[in-house]
Amino acid sequence: MAKLLEDVKEARLAQLFEYDICTPKIAKGFLEKLSKMEAEDASSDEAKEVLKFKDQLKAAAEGEGGDWTEAVDDGCIQIFDQLQSWEGQIKEGRVRPREIEGLVQFVEEKLGSMPKMSKFKDAVLEKAKPMVAAAKKAANDKEQYGVLSDLKFSTDLADGVIATYGMLGFTCPHFIIEGTATPVEQLESKLKKFQEGLDVDPDSELGKQLAAGIEKLKGLMPQMALICKENPRESMQEAADHKQTIALKATLMAGAAVAIKSNKEQLTKMIEKSEAALKEDGEATLFEGEAKQKILTKEQYDKALEVLKAKLKELNEKEATAKTEKAEKAEAEAKEKTEKTEKADSDAKARCLLRLRAGAEAMAGIKVLTELEGEIRGRGGSSDSEEGCAWHILPGLSLEGIEFQLMAQPSFIGYDALTLYGSGSMQASTRVASFHRSHSLPQAMALSGTSEALLVLSALSNETNIWMKYACRPYGTQIGETWFSPVGYACVLAAFIVLGFAISLTPVYMICYCKARRHQDLIMQQSQIILRSELVRMQEQQVVACLQALPVERWREEDEVGRKRSSEECCLCLEAYKEEDMLRKLPCRHYFHQACIDKWFSANRFIPRSCPLCKCDPTLATAAANLEAGEEASPAPAAAPTRQAVTVSAGQVIGRPQQAWPA
Repeated sequence: MAKLLEDVKEARLAQLFEYDICTPKIAKGFLEKLSKMEAEDASSDEAKEVLKFKDQLKAAAEGEGGDWTEAVDDGCIQIFDQLQSWEGQIKEGRVRPREIEGLVQFVEEKLGSMPKMSKFKDAVLEKAKPMVAAAKKAANDKEQYGVLSDLKFSTDLADGVIATYGMLGFTCPHFIIEGTATPVEQLESKLKKFQEGLDVDPDSELGKQLAAGIEKLKGLMPQMALICKENPRESMQEAADHKQTIALKATLMAGAAVAIKSNKEQLTKMIEKSEAALKEDGEATLFEGEAKQKILTKEQYDKALEVLKAKLKELNEKEATAKTEKAEKAEAEAKEKTEKTEKADSDAKARCLLRLRAGAEAMAGIKVLTELEGEIRGRGGSSDSEEGCAWHILPGLSLEGIEFQLMAQPSFIGYDALTLYGSGSMQASTRVASFHRSHSLPQAMALSGTSEALLVLSALSNETNIWMKYACRPYGTQIGETWFSPVGYACVLAAFIVLGFAISLTPVYMICYCKARRHQDLIMQQSQIILRSELVRMQEQQVVACLQALPVERWREEDEVGRKRSSEECCLCLEAYKEEDMLRKLPCRHYFHQACIDKWFSANRFIPRSCPLCKCDPTLATAAANLEAGEEASPAPAAAPTRQAVTVSAGQVIGRPQQAWPA
């Protein structure tokens, strides 16, 4: 029965009856399943949930069909499942508006002519049409946020160019902002695109961010124009001929980038790499020549290295200062803790001496009261340890005052008296009051300005007695079971505030740190991409030079003995060779029209070249021949190469016989 209930929910049987579109085919199918299940268990909750549709299924099974039944049997009710899945994806911008519009169009065209399906159609359209507007808004927001992300990226690139220029006095904008156009032209083109992307509410958060980013980029444009004018792009030939100088310049720029981010480890590596490059390649290789001077001079190198070393020294000093401050703070805390311990020991010794001075008679029955509240009960001439004759109130806290409250009227006989001292000392300077028969105790009194009190009962008569309560008022604030002075409470509160502030700033710090790391990695990746692209360009130039060095011969209609040659044709243009046609000979001994084979090679830039017939690489043999010729050449300047026309007979191969390259 549970399986049947799942089928009912999956088929949306309740909605079929709600819109009155349950077909006889669907009703009969469920009635057949229901008849099999009733015998098993008709008392379960699942069975009751299914059986409530039994009467409706019987009525639908006996109903008449029509053109609408085909659409329902094909599962048009599942349109609601699709709409429900789209609802969660619209906010993420993963649903294109035209998908929902296509569904709306399908429902209107397919079901619009069926009166039976009108209620279902209206329900679908009512739910789908607002989703179209929401999808359009989500797509537009996604596009606008993409524009904002691109704007931030372009601004960061421009900031990087200006920052490295400000630190080193030179930079290579096209190293950072790569493209066929100049960096300024690219930024101006993007700026126009960003301004067109301002089709948002200017008062919204997105609109404000876009406007602020555009204004910032506009402010950077004049500096970028000046920097690009002073640091023009090197030509492809210059990049190939002076790659060591360009690599050294890129290393210095990378050092400036990590110095701006205060990355001491990476800055150290860049400095070491720059010094190693100068030591390995030498000043002559790196700086001599007008072309190399345009890229990087020795003075610029020395100044840049000095700036980077100064920045590294500054970072080391900051790190050393931070360590020193931390050590000094730890030493001060340890010293403060030691002083507090020594003071506590000194106070304890002083209190002990004061109690000793109270006299043997009083000290014989002294009671130290450390609680904040308690009772004082005494009787003259008593040796009972529970009552005593002297009480030292010493809670161990800074007190605002001590309050006393009589529990019973005291009785003093003869010269018996109760003396109250404002400290543990029985000196006259600390005596507060003396109570006796002529000066009776008040019902309530308060002692302020002291953190302890000493009460001494000097009585010979056992009829003299006192009974009172005391309550100490600590100075400060209580947290839990601990009392803190105002200074201590302020320190604790400040510590909690600082701790909370630090915890709240941790996510911000992590975000800024991750962003800085991503920006640094991006700059390093761009530098590597630039270097790899320069290497690919150099390799391509070498390949082109090898191909241009292939020999060129002239075609003759007659051979050396004057015989007419048979007609031959170029396999690329399929035209017969004519008198005086210039042919280029490949190392594999195949030959073609010079213009045809050059065009063939030009169409395959940046990929291995091959002979159109045998697929051999013509640059390998040419490079080997050039290397051999270079080793055997004399130091004297080589004469300009000359072209020599040779006679080729039909069926012969131009050049000296040699083994063909394997296909």
